[in-house]
Amino acid sequence: MKPEWKYLPDPDCYVAEDISYCQAPVNPDLQAMHIYVPACYMKPDGQIDFNNTNSPRPDVSYTAKTVPVILYNDIGGYSECRPAGLIDRNKEFVANGFVLVSIGARGRQSVDENGSPSGKAPMALVDLKAGVRWLRKHQNELPGNYDRIVSVGTSAGGAMSSLLGATGNSEYFLPYLEEIGAEMDERDDIYAAQCYCPITDLDHADLAYEWMFQAKAVSTRSAKELPVAMDDFCRTFSTGLAEAYPAYINSLSLGAELGANGRSGNFYTGLMEKVSQSLTKFLKRNVRWADQLVEELNAGTDLICWDGEKAVITDLDKYVRVFIGRMKPCPAFDGLNLETFENQEFGTVDNLREHFSAATAELFGRLQDDLPNTAASEGSLPEKWGISTEMLDRAQHFNPLYYILSPERKSDIAPHYRIRLGSKDADTSFSISYSLYLALQSAGIDADYALVWGLGHCNADYPGEFAAWVDSVC
Repeated sequence: MKPEWKYLPDPDCYVAEDISYCQAPVNPDLQAMHIYVPACYMKPDGQIDFNNTNSPRPDVSYTAKTVPVILYNDIGGYSECRPAGLIDRNKEFVANGFVLVSIGARGRQSVDENGSPSGKAPMALVDLKAGVRWLRKHQNELPGNYDRIVSVGTSAGGAMSSLLGATGNSEYFLPYLEEIGAEMDERDDIYAAQCYCPITDLDHADLAYEWMFQAKAVSTRSAKELPVAMDDFCRTFSTGLAEAYPAYINSLSLGAELGANGRSGNFYTGLMEKVSQSLTKFLKRNVRWADQLVEELNAGTDLICWDGEKAVITDLDKYVRVFIGRMKPCPAFDGLNLETFENQEFGTVDNLREHFSAATAELFGRLQDDLPNTAASEGSLPEKWGISTEMLDRAQHFNPLYYILSPERKSDIAPHYRIRLGSKDADTSFSISYSLYLALQSAGIDADYALVWGLGHCNADYPGEFAAWVDSVC
């Protein structure tokens, strides 16, 4: 394999495009990658310059053999994705002097040449693993240190990044990898995972969402859609889901517990401290206007306490009502009528959309006779649904907590994680990423967790901080 390098003036790099990372791709246009290399590691004739120690940043001294490799996926909503070109979300990686591998993958709507589903869970993760194995196979022909692969993704892509970090070399995925002709004699573990707004723990995400957003009776999915008010059915279901969440969190033995009322215990206070730290950092970066900003944010309430040095927010319900709002209906992920992206992600050849959350199904079955059959719900309620053993297995193996917290772990976990989400992110509960962070800590994994004030569901970060983190761990 000899990549064909093409020079790009902005941001001064070389690119090799549409490289297939498996020998038997089901969807060749998706199962491919682009490799971007800063020009400082290349000679003008497109050959690798292994002796050059220059870098776009004067404070670092990577070479063509030591520079970290950013494995970037553009997966959103569990959709299929082509390898991304240089866009605002990934161009900075090259500008900061890192090798960038932009990788494509199958997704929930992918079909093969016969029209059969080809990208349901866990196929996106399988494709990312195949990409890692291919890079390792060809590392002597490429710039970059392939023992320093840093995965980056946002939303569902953030979930994929967390899973890629948690499932290194797991035997569970070997049959899927062999099926697409991956490099079976190579490893697929990575060195670090950057997870932006990760939507993980899908089998308990409905419980987590109601635990956080139960104070709001109106959901607003986007500025282009009318708000939707919860009916009596949804309010009752929401309460049941929220009340079931503390027992689940406490069953994980994360070293932090959630009180039975959902608003006490060191899990709750620890998460609210992270929210408070987010605002404190923002105010200190804008200290000249801090008092005015706090007054505006409080909007006549006592949501925020600010003493000039530290901001404190302790009431999650008030925070949701005043600052965030609610985005999704109830249940948020395993939809009653199979309407969500996640229902499609867990579909099968026979049923393109499937229920997948045993926790949501169990509560629905338990409450069904007592749930109000209101006008908004009448005629649309499903029969009591059960989750098959096969689906339970699929959902577990698509949850990073399953690997991180397993007493008989059978995967190689990335030694470094960085988790970032916006303080206005309403796509999933804050507790989803926070429990991931606590699980990593309990397993002895280096984990860095923070919210970024004022941002929503995006690559939530301050300029330069991601590059500084990569430098610090590499």
